[in-house]
Amino acid sequence: MVSGMLIATAVVLPAGGAQAAAEWTHAAAWGDNGVGQLGDGSQTSSPVPVAVLAAGYGFTKVAAGDGHNVAIGAQGTVWTWGGNHVGQLGDGTTTSHPAPVKVPGLIGVVDVAAGSDFTLALASNGQVWGWGNNFRGQVGDGTTVRRLSPVRSTILSGVTQITAGLDYALALRGDGSALAWGENSLGQLGIGSYDDQVVPTVLPTLNGIAKISAGGRHALALRTDGSVWGWGYGWDGQVGDGTQYTRPLPVNVLTSEYTDIAAGSRFSLGIRVDGRLMAWGDNSAGQLGLGTTEHRLRPTKVTTLPATVTAVSAGGAHSLVAMTDGTAWSSGSNDYGQLGTGPTGDSLVFTQIPNLTSVTQVSAAFRHSLAIREVPKPTYTIEVVFKNPTVPAGGTVTAQITTTALNGSVQELTLTPTTQGIPATITPATVQAGAQSTLTLTVPPQTPPGTYQIKITGKTTLTTVPSATISTIFPIQVTRPE
Repeated sequence: MVSGMLIATAVVLPAGGAQAAAEWTHAAAWGDNGVGQLGDGSQTSSPVPVAVLAAGYGFTKVAAGDGHNVAIGAQGTVWTWGGNHVGQLGDGTTTSHPAPVKVPGLIGVVDVAAGSDFTLALASNGQVWGWGNNFRGQVGDGTTVRRLSPVRSTILSGVTQITAGLDYALALRGDGSALAWGENSLGQLGIGSYDDQVVPTVLPTLNGIAKISAGGRHALALRTDGSVWGWGYGWDGQVGDGTQYTRPLPVNVLTSEYTDIAAGSRFSLGIRVDGRLMAWGDNSAGQLGLGTTEHRLRPTKVTTLPATVTAVSAGGAHSLVAMTDGTAWSSGSNDYGQLGTGPTGDSLVFTQIPNLTSVTQVSAAFRHSLAIREVPKPTYTIEVVFKNPTVPAGGTVTAQITTTALNGSVQELTLTPTTQGIPATITPATVQAGAQSTLTLTVPPQTPPGTYQIKITGKTTLTTVPSATISTIFPIQVTRPE
């Protein structure tokens, strides 16, 4: 070390203090983006994952609809983005948004669901709110009036989970019973008839339910004993009972051994207790991941994946899964890039999505996909090095400023000096993490001798995460003029 050298360092932490410095979650999206459903501020489709813009940082759950999305943010706030021609974003307008917007008036939300052109939110007190297209009663407020802003269903209470299909929805209550409302032309409500229901109606023959999943026009239920039940449109075998019949009442598909389910447009997925993925129904695009395009009328083991599946989602004609190692895999149709694996065409087997790690949740729509992943806090160091921190009045002294990104953080920082009456410049003032800048201090001739504090502040202005600031204070010694 050179004699007289002074080194000052500091570390950037994300805004919000120690709590915010923990692992954060972030939303990624890929596929069709014609109405801004990827949330990256553009309408450019992407066959690989892109980051949802700023509000997406800290999302804990996402749900993908036909051309719009809904997510839960901090304090249970609700955020939406994408198409909005019938008010499905819930912001009181019919203006589409290519980046997340906050839904006014909602807080403490614990679950969300997105249908074709409508949206649902479940509050922690068991109440359900809905908005968007309502011509089949799918909003659940007992009317067929279109809603541009959230309305609370006065009929639903004690709800613990919600799920949305094309133009219908289901709700699970704490007592293990389920209710259904909206379109019922193919028995997808599971109530034994084919009449639409504007008022949520209890499924009469099924109880002890642990989870529900609404697909295109069929639905699944997972009971507490691990058994799987299906109902609704069954032409492609998506109900899973070995037939191609439409079932207006739930039928038993599997007796036990299941931990999760997902109903897609015309196919279904399930996770067994051993982590194996099971698939059945339409397979015309290879969405079952079996290596063929043969439909399956009963659940079939997927052998193109290891037995480590933790989360699953079924879309229009593609499937998404998250694994115990945090990777995400996809199979099926890729005509809009919805597999996330690049513009490589459909895939008959599950393929890992590149550059997508620490995934905790996936959500597949018709032509686009979403994922929630854990990401490290953005962390940087800033180092200021003076070879000689002593300068005479009327003299000039320089220092090298080096910024370093930690934990894979890559972001531009703007550096600002604060001095005690000593003119200072930083060139360049805005740098990518890892680059160097030069600090120049020009001490006026009349400056009294003494110790002066110099402060360097670095600020990140991030488009995909909250901004963070860093500052370090160090002294320089001013002597009498030479």
